[in-house]
Amino acid sequence: MMPKHSWRQLKDLENAIGITPEQQDSLVKIILTNEPTAYGFYKALWTRDIVAAVIKTEFDITMHPAAVSKMLRRIGLTPQRPVRKAWQQDEKKSARVSGYSLSRTAQAD
Repeated sequence: MMPKHSWRQLKDLENAIGITPEQQDSLVKIILTNEPTAYGFYKALWTRDIVAAVIKTEFDITMHPAAVSKMLRRIGLTPQRPVRKAWQQDEKKSARVSGYSLSRTAQAD
């Protein structure tokens, strides 16, 4: 028979399993100042699996990727999709094809 727990007890347990606020600050610094390649990963973008591996390496704490995702959201880091643009894309050609042209102020940027 499973013991009954209140939602508050479960939340306290969830918070106890994660990393400390000091470790979170350190992790944020790692993410914002480094790329995953600095830790031996071949990807240049941070994923929750890579962050979980860095947490294990740096703090010797094992976290499930879903818990990592929740923690990152809670501390203000949200997933971002990279801008997809072909490296061989010609901006003038694509502007002509789409029917829109860039204004002078936009071209100056």
